[in-house]
Amino acid sequence: DAITALDANDAWAVGARAGGHPEFQATRVTLTAHWYGSSWTAVPSPNIYDRSHELLDVTAIASNDVWAVGDYRNLGENFQTLNLHWNGSSWSITPSPNYPGENILYGVSGTSANDVWAVGAAWDGVTAKQIFLHWNGSSWTHVTGPGGPTACVGCTGDVLAMGPDDVWAVGSTIGHWNGTAWILVPNPELPGTIGMTLRSLARIG
Repeated sequence: DAITALDANDAWAVGARAGGHPEFQATRVTLTAHWYGSSWTAVPSPNIYDRSHELLDVTAIASNDVWAVGDYRNLGENFQTLNLHWNGSSWSITPSPNYPGENILYGVSGTSANDVWAVGAAWDGVTAKQIFLHWNGSSWTHVTGPGGPTACVGCTGDVLAMGPDDVWAVGSTIGHWNGTAWILVPNPELPGTIGMTLRSLARIG
Protein backbone atom coordinates (compact mmCIF):
# COMPACT_ATOMS: atom_id res chain seq x y z
CA ASP A 1 0.00 0.00 0.00
CA ALA A 2 2.91 2.43 0.52
CA ILE A 3 6.62 2.90 -0.02
CA THR A 4 9.36 5.19 1.28
CA ALA A 5 13.10 5.48 0.60
CA LEU A 6 16.08 7.03 2.33
CA ASP A 7 18.45 6.40 -0.58
CA ALA A 8 18.99 4.02 -3.49
CA ASN A 9 19.98 1.20 -1.11
CA ASP A 10 17.44 1.68 1.66
CA ALA A 11 13.71 1.56 0.86
CA TRP A 12 10.66 0.09 2.60
CA ALA A 13 7.32 -1.12 1.24
CA VAL A 14 4.40 -2.08 3.50
CA GLY A 15 0.97 -3.64 3.16
CA ALA A 16 -0.76 -6.89 4.10
CA ARG A 17 -0.70 -10.56 3.13
CA ALA A 18 -2.86 -13.61 3.70
CA GLY A 19 -2.31 -14.93 7.21
CA GLY A 20 -1.68 -18.31 8.74
CA HIS A 21 -4.91 -19.18 10.54
CA PRO A 22 -6.94 -21.62 8.38
CA GLU A 23 -10.07 -21.17 10.50
CA PHE A 24 -10.28 -17.52 9.38
CA GLN A 25 -10.31 -17.33 5.59
CA ALA A 26 -10.10 -13.52 5.58
CA THR A 27 -7.14 -13.26 7.95
CA ARG A 28 -4.53 -10.70 6.95
CA VAL A 29 -1.21 -9.99 8.62
CA THR A 30 1.27 -7.15 8.30
CA LEU A 31 3.77 -7.22 5.43
CA THR A 32 7.03 -5.25 5.32
CA ALA A 33 9.67 -5.56 2.63
CA HIS A 34 13.11 -3.94 2.48
CA TRP A 35 15.15 -2.93 -0.57
CA TYR A 36 18.90 -3.27 -0.03
CA GLY A 37 19.94 -1.94 -3.42
CA SER A 38 19.69 -5.12 -5.48
CA SER A 39 16.66 -7.07 -4.25
CA TRP A 40 13.57 -6.99 -2.04
CA THR A 41 13.51 -9.03 1.17
CA ALA A 42 10.44 -9.71 3.31
CA VAL A 43 11.15 -8.68 6.90
CA PRO A 44 9.23 -10.24 9.81
CA SER A 45 6.71 -7.83 11.34
CA PRO A 46 4.52 -8.25 14.43
CA ASN A 47 0.75 -8.70 14.69
CA ILE A 48 -1.70 -8.36 17.56
CA TYR A 49 -4.87 -10.32 16.84
CA ASP A 50 -5.67 -13.32 14.70
CA ARG A 51 -8.23 -11.75 12.38
CA SER A 52 -6.97 -8.81 10.32
CA HIS A 53 -3.99 -6.45 10.10
CA GLU A 54 -2.90 -4.00 7.42
CA LEU A 55 -0.27 -1.32 6.99
CA LEU A 56 -1.40 1.64 4.87
CA ASP A 57 1.55 4.04 5.05
CA VAL A 58 5.23 4.17 5.95
CA THR A 59 7.81 6.88 6.55
CA ALA A 60 11.57 6.65 7.07
CA ILE A 61 13.32 9.24 9.23
CA ALA A 62 16.62 7.32 9.42
CA SER A 63 17.84 3.82 8.69
CA ASN A 64 17.05 2.90 12.30
CA ASP A 65 13.90 5.01 12.61
CA VAL A 66 11.01 3.91 10.37
CA TRP A 67 7.27 4.07 11.11
CA ALA A 68 4.40 2.14 9.53
CA VAL A 69 0.72 2.67 10.38
CA GLY A 70 -2.61 1.03 9.65
CA ASP A 71 -5.14 -0.98 11.65
CA TYR A 72 -5.93 -4.34 13.22
CA ARG A 73 -8.92 -6.15 14.67
CA ASN A 74 -10.06 -9.46 16.09
CA LEU A 75 -13.16 -11.32 14.94
CA GLY A 76 -16.27 -9.44 16.05
CA GLU A 77 -14.30 -6.47 17.39
CA ASN A 78 -13.61 -2.96 16.13
CA PHE A 79 -10.63 -1.90 14.04
CA GLN A 80 -7.96 -0.22 16.15
CA THR A 81 -4.93 1.92 15.31
CA LEU A 82 -1.71 0.07 14.54
CA ASN A 83 1.74 1.67 14.81
CA LEU A 84 4.92 -0.27 14.01
CA HIS A 85 8.45 1.03 14.55
CA TRP A 86 11.71 -0.18 12.98
CA ASN A 87 14.77 0.40 15.20
CA GLY A 88 17.36 -0.82 12.71
CA SER A 89 17.11 -4.49 13.59
CA SER A 90 13.43 -5.35 14.15
CA TRP A 91 9.85 -4.09 14.00
CA SER A 92 7.87 -3.60 17.21
CA ILE A 93 4.34 -2.47 18.04
CA THR A 94 4.04 0.90 19.74
CA PRO A 95 0.77 1.37 21.68
CA SER A 96 -1.45 4.17 20.38
CA PRO A 97 -4.76 5.60 21.65
CA ASN A 98 -8.17 4.96 20.10
CA TYR A 99 -11.56 6.62 20.16
CA PRO A 100 -14.70 4.53 20.80
CA GLY A 101 -15.62 2.41 17.78
CA GLU A 102 -13.60 1.83 14.62
CA ASN A 103 -10.15 3.44 14.27
CA ILE A 104 -7.89 3.42 11.21
CA LEU A 105 -4.65 5.29 10.43
CA TYR A 106 -4.06 6.26 6.80
CA GLY A 107 -0.93 8.42 6.87
CA VAL A 108 2.31 8.93 8.78
CA SER A 109 5.19 11.40 8.49
CA GLY A 110 7.92 12.74 10.75
CA THR A 111 10.85 15.12 10.99
CA SER A 112 12.84 13.54 13.84
CA ALA A 113 12.84 10.76 16.41
CA ASN A 114 10.57 12.82 18.68
CA ASP A 115 8.33 14.47 16.08
CA VAL A 116 6.09 12.09 14.13
CA TRP A 117 2.47 12.58 13.00
CA ALA A 118 -0.17 10.00 12.09
CA VAL A 119 -3.65 10.75 10.73
CA GLY A 120 -6.78 8.71 10.20
CA ALA A 121 -10.43 8.34 11.10
CA ALA A 122 -12.67 6.94 13.81
CA TRP A 123 -16.31 5.85 13.46
CA ASP A 124 -18.59 5.18 16.43
CA GLY A 125 -21.53 4.00 14.34
CA VAL A 126 -23.04 7.49 14.11
CA THR A 127 -20.33 10.08 13.55
CA ALA A 128 -16.94 10.08 11.82
CA LYS A 129 -14.11 11.71 13.73
CA GLN A 130 -10.67 12.69 12.48
CA ILE A 131 -7.61 11.24 14.20
CA PHE A 132 -4.44 13.27 14.70
CA LEU A 133 -1.74 11.47 16.69
CA HIS A 134 1.66 12.89 17.64
CA TRP A 135 4.75 10.95 18.73
CA ASN A 136 6.99 12.92 21.12
CA GLY A 137 9.74 10.33 21.39
CA SER A 138 8.11 8.24 24.09
CA SER A 139 4.36 7.96 23.42
CA TRP A 140 1.49 8.67 20.99
CA THR A 141 -1.13 11.21 22.06
CA HIS A 142 -4.28 12.68 20.50
CA VAL A 143 -3.99 16.23 19.19
CA THR A 144 -6.96 18.41 18.27
CA GLY A 145 -7.16 18.55 14.48
CA PRO A 146 -8.18 21.47 12.27
CA GLY A 147 -11.80 22.50 11.85
CA GLY A 148 -13.24 20.31 14.59
CA PRO A 149 -14.04 16.57 14.48
CA THR A 150 -16.33 16.71 11.44
CA ALA A 151 -13.75 18.36 9.16
CA CYS A 152 -12.11 14.96 8.59
CA VAL A 153 -8.75 16.31 7.47
CA GLY A 154 -6.65 13.18 7.02
CA CYS A 155 -9.64 10.89 7.52
CA THR A 156 -8.89 9.11 4.25
CA GLY A 157 -5.86 11.13 3.26
CA ASP A 158 -2.26 11.81 4.14
CA VAL A 159 0.10 13.84 6.30
CA LEU A 160 3.45 15.41 5.37
CA ALA A 161 5.83 16.81 8.00
CA MET A 162 8.39 19.23 6.59
CA GLY A 163 9.44 20.77 9.91
CA PRO A 164 8.34 21.00 13.56
CA ASP A 165 6.17 23.99 12.64
CA ASP A 166 5.30 23.04 9.07
CA VAL A 167 3.07 19.97 8.71
CA TRP A 168 0.32 19.47 6.13
CA ALA A 169 -2.64 17.07 6.17
CA VAL A 170 -5.26 16.38 3.51
CA GLY A 171 -8.56 14.54 3.40
CA SER A 172 -11.98 16.07 2.88
CA THR A 173 -10.19 19.40 3.32
CA ILE A 174 -6.68 20.74 4.03
CA GLY A 175 -4.98 21.44 7.35
CA HIS A 176 -1.67 23.01 8.38
CA TRP A 177 0.25 22.68 11.66
CA ASN A 178 2.12 25.88 12.53
CA GLY A 179 3.92 24.52 15.56
CA THR A 180 1.15 25.46 17.96
CA ALA A 181 -2.16 24.40 16.44
CA TRP A 182 -3.79 22.87 13.38
CA ILE A 183 -5.66 25.37 11.18
CA LEU A 184 -7.90 24.87 8.16
CA VAL A 185 -6.61 26.01 4.77
CA PRO A 186 -9.07 26.93 1.98
CA ASN A 187 -9.71 24.13 -0.51
CA PRO A 188 -9.21 24.68 -4.22
CA GLU A 189 -12.47 25.68 -5.85
CA LEU A 190 -13.87 22.96 -8.10
CA PRO A 191 -17.09 24.13 -9.80
CA GLY A 192 -19.92 21.62 -9.59
CA THR A 193 -18.25 19.49 -6.91
CA ILE A 194 -20.47 18.39 -4.04
CA GLY A 195 -17.67 16.84 -2.04
CA MET A 196 -14.02 15.98 -2.62
CA THR A 197 -11.23 13.94 -1.05
CA LEU A 198 -7.50 14.53 -1.28
CA ARG A 199 -5.51 11.37 -0.64
CA SER A 200 -1.79 12.14 -0.89
CA LEU A 201 0.90 14.76 -0.37
CA ALA A 202 4.39 15.21 -1.81
CA ARG A 203 7.22 17.61 -1.12
CA ILE A 204 9.06 19.27 -3.99
CA GLY A 205 12.33 20.98 -3.16
